[in-house]
Amino acid sequence: MRRFDCVVVGGGLAGLLAAYEANQAGKTVAIYEAGEHCGGAIASIKIAGFQVDAGAESFATTRPETLALIEELGLSELVVAPARSDARIYTEGQAFVIPHGMMGIPSDLTDAQTIAILGTDAAQLAVTLDSQPWNITEEQTLGDVVAKRLGAAVVEKIVNPIVSGVHASDSYLLEMESLLPGLLAKAEELGSLHQAVKLMRGSASRPGSAVAGINGGINLITRRLYALLKERGVQIFQQSPVSHASFNAVWTIETKTENVQADYLVIATNPVIARSILADFPDIASLLSQINPIDVALVLVAVKAPELSAQPLGSGVLVADQGGELIAKASTHVSAKWEWVKKLVGDLEIVRLSYGRNGIVESNDEHLLEFAQRDLSKLYGLANPEIMDSVVVRWPESLIQARVGHRDNLKKLDQTLTNHPGLMIVGSAVSGNGIAGVIGRTRTNMKGLLSV
Repeated sequence: MRRFDCVVVGGGLAGLLAAYEANQAGKTVAIYEAGEHCGGAIASIKIAGFQVDAGAESFATTRPETLALIEELGLSELVVAPARSDARIYTEGQAFVIPHGMMGIPSDLTDAQTIAILGTDAAQLAVTLDSQPWNITEEQTLGDVVAKRLGAAVVEKIVNPIVSGVHASDSYLLEMESLLPGLLAKAEELGSLHQAVKLMRGSASRPGSAVAGINGGINLITRRLYALLKERGVQIFQQSPVSHASFNAVWTIETKTENVQADYLVIATNPVIARSILADFPDIASLLSQINPIDVALVLVAVKAPELSAQPLGSGVLVADQGGELIAKASTHVSAKWEWVKKLVGDLEIVRLSYGRNGIVESNDEHLLEFAQRDLSKLYGLANPEIMDSVVVRWPESLIQARVGHRDNLKKLDQTLTNHPGLMIVGSAVSGNGIAGVIGRTRTNMKGLLSV
């Protein structure tokens, strides 16, 4: 039976980075990836003959973790700012510039953009509600807190479109502290939710101004990690799902073709797969069962349409629930947002549309493509678009729906893992739906694991 110091299950960003950390620590390492390719949701796809990002296409610059890794990988010279970062909200048949704020919570209730979306009465109600004594006394969802402090219109017209676009979930389902850590405490201290947002959001002028991309695509991060690991002798087995893990002095991992042993086992999959692999450990499996992953899908469209040259929605649009009139929850005008994409595709425009509001995604690709063409024309005001190519990208169980109690559950999971020597779980299941969080927690957890 083959043996490695460390076996990593899953070859997405977290798995590749976990393997990188173990290799840096001098360990022999193997990665077992169930799919044909490594990289997870940080991947590329070909459309109209051009390679563009098929998953994540930007990263937050408000945290240092991603830029630090990019520098370490020798990619710093390729970091680029968006050509446009002025996304819109589409609600009640109109598109509005997103007000300055955090996750849709406005920082200025008297701002003209906020009033334009809400209307005068709802904006005044928000001012009135947030001037009342602080009245949030227990853990609540983001939607519940915003509705209580600013009114339901702020939730429905601003917060929900943004939260759905980013996290694919209604804000009334998501634990506020998981999405915006520290905001509730600051709001309680100041006695005002929007004043806390204003203070924590800082001086960034535009909602999208705190993000960056990479010339050639964010997928260069995982591609570079993969190449480095191969150069350094890390064994990477693709199309090799792991079915089961057991522990008896060392870890035994059952793969499609063989069993292997390791001192360290790192699970870097979604929580459903992790729970199945760790079925022999009910204390861990029961906690993993309380983490809720949901499906999303993207449709990328290469199109010729004169209306798009004016970039009518800036970098893209986040869509409020239109009761079936529109199915997409968000759209990015990729060739408007990223100059490198526009130079690549010439007279074409690349637009992507995102589906999976609360994890509900049409299962038939042909139907999804039909929705996308209809949504594209409706959102961008296209009279007769010439579709040159389109492609569906599905990311099943890829986003975590952090319901109330999610943070407490993760704390219990962390504590439980300490009872299982040599075992670690990394990835969005424990880090949240952001690149920086995945990078930061994976590196911290691996350092802790390997120091024992």
